[in-house]
Amino acid sequence: MKKKLIFSVITTLVITMLTGCNSLVSVEEVKTSRITKKTQGAIKANDTNSIELLGGNLLLNNNYRVAVSENEAAEVTTYFVWNPTKANEIADKKDGREGNDYEEAMREAWEKAKALAEEQAKKAWNKDKDMTSHLGESFEFDKDAYITPYNENVVMYIYSGLDRLSPAIELTDAQIKSSIQNYVQNYVVPSTSLSNTMYDSYSVPQVMENPLYPELSDASLNGDYYVMTFTGVSGQYTASTYGEYFYPRQYYGIWLLEKNVHDSSSRRWYGFIFTNDPAGDTMNEEAYADIMSQIKSEFGITRFYTDTYDTKAYNYDASKDYRNGRSYEQIQTLFSGTQNYYKMLNNTKSVSEDS
Repeated sequence: MKKKLIFSVITTLVITMLTGCNSLVSVEEVKTSRITKKTQGAIKANDTNSIELLGGNLLLNNNYRVAVSENEAAEVTTYFVWNPTKANEIADKKDGREGNDYEEAMREAWEKAKALAEEQAKKAWNKDKDMTSHLGESFEFDKDAYITPYNENVVMYIYSGLDRLSPAIELTDAQIKSSIQNYVQNYVVPSTSLSNTMYDSYSVPQVMENPLYPELSDASLNGDYYVMTFTGVSGQYTASTYGEYFYPRQYYGIWLLEKNVHDSSSRRWYGFIFTNDPAGDTMNEEAYADIMSQIKSEFGITRFYTDTYDTKAYNYDASKDYRNGRSYEQIQTLFSGTQNYYKMLNNTKSVSEDS
């Protein structure tokens, strides 16, 4: 009985040392730019890539994961979408690691901690025999994906909220803009420092009512929602020698607001915002096209605001026709300034490293 008690105490001591709880052994942790469960504010990715909203469901490309944050007081849910593999590659490159270097560093640190804990356990109990050899513990690498709210690796934000202060039966274009700008300012701007924002809206039939283009002023377009899009930039800009300003973050947002009012003054709203990662890259073409298609089909969106209407006009420019939402090519054009920002940034780093 006494031997069993001693073995139990030693086992508890070693496990305590290895887990870091009231640790008697100080072992330096592996420093990394990755987001892990130990990162302050880290949110673990959902087990599923399905995003279930009241207005419709979205299924993410398998390369991307989603983490969820709920603000119950404000009745707003935020979904953060990112590519964990790409995020880890960027973090490892920043740390000077590649391949499985990070996992091997974690394994090495764990082995050192285990050996040190065992040594301290033996000394504590003054035993020649290694009483910890039967613990059978092994290194397990944490493969779960984590993100922090509004981290630079997020390439898409999705919002779902409820506005209880919207009593008008029908909203004018100005009212739609005012309401949606309020949501953006309350939930996007504080966390992303959005600036130089341009808004447009599409509230059938107020904005598009035009006898020359009846298909654009059909009141049945966009089903149950008013639609507004916006673009924006954030961060400290870099200027080129020819006077263009490039920002580290670019945004393309689509905001939906219910046309019908519920419970006398309530309307549900949704926001879908595309942005870039810290390498300046957006979602890949397949993932972007797929999620845009789902937004349109699930929510019944058939028209987006565009300044270009007449496809037969002599000055028609297809690259500026956004009636179907921005295509991937149009997104790349929009984000070209941000891509230039990272080209200049990386070139400056290279010069600095060589000098």
